[in-house]
Amino acid sequence: MIIKKTRLCELEKAYAIQLIELNGEEYCIVSSENRAGKTALVNLKTGRVQRIDGLAGGVMCLVPDKGASFFAIQKFYPVFQSEKAEIVRFTINLGDGEVLGTDVETVARLPYVHRILTLGVGRDKVIVAGTLCAEKAFEQDWSQPGSVWLVPAEAGSEPSRLFTPIHKHHGMWRSGAGSSVLVSGQEGVYEVRRDGGAWQTERLLGGEVSDMCMFDLDGDGLDEMVTVEPFHGDRLAVYRNSGNAWLRIAEERVSFCHAIWAGEIDGSRCVVACNRGGEKDISLYTIESRDSGCGIRMKRHVVDTGAGAANIVVSRAGGRTALYAANHGGDEAARYILEK
Repeated sequence: MIIKKTRLCELEKAYAIQLIELNGEEYCIVSSENRAGKTALVNLKTGRVQRIDGLAGGVMCLVPDKGASFFAIQKFYPVFQSEKAEIVRFTINLGDGEVLGTDVETVARLPYVHRILTLGVGRDKVIVAGTLCAEKAFEQDWSQPGSVWLVPAEAGSEPSRLFTPIHKHHGMWRSGAGSSVLVSGQEGVYEVRRDGGAWQTERLLGGEVSDMCMFDLDGDGLDEMVTVEPFHGDRLAVYRNSGNAWLRIAEERVSFCHAIWAGEIDGSRCVVACNRGGEKDISLYTIESRDSGCGIRMKRHVVDTGAGAANIVVSRAGGRTALYAANHGGDEAARYILEK
C-alpha cells in the first residue's frame, strides 16, 4: 500500500470534517471540539486556508445542506459538557479574505445531541438526530438514556422523539441509497427508515456498538456490517447477514476506535479504523481471503500513527482514493492518498 500524506492545516483538537464543492472548486472544512474552537476551510487545489467565524466550537458533525450551507452540531464540549448542545444551519459568506463570516441559525436545541444525518430533499428533508444521553450528574453518569429524534430541517419546528432508550449513542451511518439511517448504542444497531408517510425502526444487531458502516466486503453482492464494540471500543468486528441473524465473520483488536469506513481502493475491498488510544493510528485492513468457515481474513496496513483521528471522510475522484482525517491527536486536518 502506497500512502502519501499532506497536512492541510493546523487545528487544535480537530474533530468534525467534511468535503464540499464551492464555485466549481473542491474544499475541505474542519472544526474543533474545543470551546470557541476554530473552523477552517481549505482549498484542495491551491492549499489556501481560510478561517470561518461564527460557530461556538464543540462541533461534532458537519452535514452539507446546499451551496455554502451546512447543518452542524455545536456546543458539545469535552468531556460530555454538552447540556447546551444544539443543531444549527450555517451559511459561509464566501470571499477572498483570510476570515470568512457566517450566517448562523439555530434549528433545534437538543441537549447532548451527538450525531446527525439528513434524509430526503426539499420540503421532505428531515434531520435524524441521536442524543448521547438525556442528562448527566457527573462525567460517567449513564443512567439517563438518550433518544433518536426527527428534526425538521427548517428552524422553528419542534423535534419529535422517534424512540428511546439508547444509551451511549455514538454511531450514525446513512445507507448508500440514502433511504435509511443506522443508529448505534448500548442496545445495538437500529435501522431508521421512512416507509411512505410513516417512520419505521428495526433493531438489526444486539450488543453494545459504538460505530458501524456497511459495505460488501466479500464480494457476494450483499453488504456486511462493520462495527466498533463496545462504546469507544477495543474490538473491530465484521458481520454477515445470514437471513435470520447477523453472524460475526472477522474480528481485529483496536484501541479507543472512534471512526471507521469500508469501501473499495484500487479494486481491493478495505476497512479503515481510526484509533484515539494506543499508538493513535489510522489502520487500513485489506480483505485477503475467505476461510473454510465462511469467515474472512484481513491484513493490516498502518496509514499513520499519532493521528488520533476523530472523524474521516473518503473521496474517490479522478481515479484515486483520498482519505481526509480530522486528526484530534495531531491537532490537524490531513489528506492521505491511498494506492495499492
